[in-house]
Amino acid sequence: LHDQLELTFDNPSEDNPRVEIEKNYRGINILLGSESLFLSGEANLTSAGGQTIIEICNSLDTIVGKYNLVMDIEGHTDDTPMKSFRFPSNWELSSARAATVLRQMIEAGLPPENSRAIGFADVKPSKAPFDEEGNYVKGSREINRRVEIIIHY
Repeated sequence: LHDQLELTFDNPSEDNPRVEIEKNYRGINILLGSESLFLSGEANLTSAGGQTIIEICNSLDTIVGKYNLVMDIEGHTDDTPMKSFRFPSNWELSSARAATVLRQMIEAGLPPENSRAIGFADVKPSKAPFDEEGNYVKGSREINRRVEIIIHY
């Protein structure tokens, strides 16, 4: 599955810059930058984001159900405080984004019984936001705004 996803999304000749594939101790991790999925402060998928999710589901469809694999859909935000009527904090925003992606995956045909949507707000950054002198590292906020699909095996 990892090799298939790598070939589809991290293929040097047709690389999808919105999708990164990693294999680590948790399983196969599909990282999606939130800027390609959502508008700022929103949890509705953009049309490009919806298309990305459908492309991923097409790659996962036969394998996830066949092997009864568990998937976690994790929403992450940066450390910029969020406060709106709909999302009083980054916790609600990250949870809503994870649920939106999971709902889209289920609508695309993936089995819901082994899937979880989890919001982490800004507590699990993927990149250290500060350098050794305590200055914010340029670009780390953008990297930390993401959705991760973890396929446990």
